[in-house]
Amino acid sequence: MPTIHNDLKLLIQEIKPATLLLIGTESTELDTEDAESTHIQTADSLSALKALGRFDLVIVLGALNSLNKKQGELLLGRLKNLHAKRLLLSHQPCPEWPLQDFLAFAMSELNHYPTDADKPEQQLFEYNIYSYKSVPEWLNNKFWANPKMWNK
Repeated sequence: MPTIHNDLKLLIQEIKPATLLLIGTESTELDTEDAESTHIQTADSLSALKALGRFDLVIVLGALNSLNKKQGELLLGRLKNLHAKRLLLSHQPCPEWPLQDFLAFAMSELNHYPTDADKPEQQLFEYNIYSYKSVPEWLNNKFWANPKMWNK
């Protein structure tokens, strides 16, 4: 049975980030030795991000469940827009954060982990700036202005 930590390990191996930011209070045994990694606690996340740059991968572990809705929205927006090329987010489903909220942040659900004997229900979301929006068919040089024809 796949677990969220196993899937995160596989994704880290697949992505091979040079820089990695971990946000959350959950302790994980993720293999990050090839990446320059930074870890910040959830409570300090918004203030700590001010001093940090852009990361190849940001992993948020359970942070939204410990923040109020406004702080969570600020955190996701800041990570998505300023700090993360790719963002992986683990989250325990709750009424305050319906699926539509994650879709509004351009995130897609990678996997859903049902409740296990000792583990609560979890969701794994991803934001990838490179696959966020596909390039429309019309946006290519075939439809651009042709400078050779301007004087005719």
